[in-house]
Amino acid sequence: CLPSGVDTQMAGPGRCLGALPGRVACDRGRKAELVIVGGGDPLVGLQNQIAAAKVEDDVLLAGYQSNPYPFMRTADLYCLSSVYEGMPNALVEAMLCGVPVLSTDCESGPREILQGGKYGRLVPPRDPGRLADAIEDALLHHSTWRGIASEARRHVLQTYSLDAGIVRLMDTFDLAIERFRRRS
Repeated sequence: CLPSGVDTQMAGPGRCLGALPGRVACDRGRKAELVIVGGGDPLVGLQNQIAAAKVEDDVLLAGYQSNPYPFMRTADLYCLSSVYEGMPNALVEAMLCGVPVLSTDCESGPREILQGGKYGRLVPPRDPGRLADAIEDALLHHSTWRGIASEARRHVLQTYSLDAGIVRLMDTFDLAIERFRRRS
């Protein structure tokens, strides 16, 4: 969400918008730009929110991008501001790009991926104040967040790589075969 940052592909950019320009850029005197990558119907409402908040100079709507990775790789922070998630692939992709990540701690997904906050910051959903606090912390302690991002990238490579997936699949097959043999 921060200078050259990327929000989720419409999973909750209005919440990030509510936290960023009003709380961080204006109230706290820090300059930050929110870049939102994604398209579709929610953009109209988002454009209205941006205009109403008078933050047109602080928000870039990049629209749909067939390749969002250049945005991710140059981001200072990736902010997933969803209320609900399943498997937030974009969060994993941001981690793989080596970008510090901030996510709402919605019912499933981010907590598991971030190992309870070990690989990125978790804040409560629907709490723009806590989201703004975490964004400000990322601005103030960027080198610390970058260090965590390096560890997060290693974690993603070890956990979500094709090789790791094949090993888990083979382990699952071995377990199923063993259970089948015990019943026979």
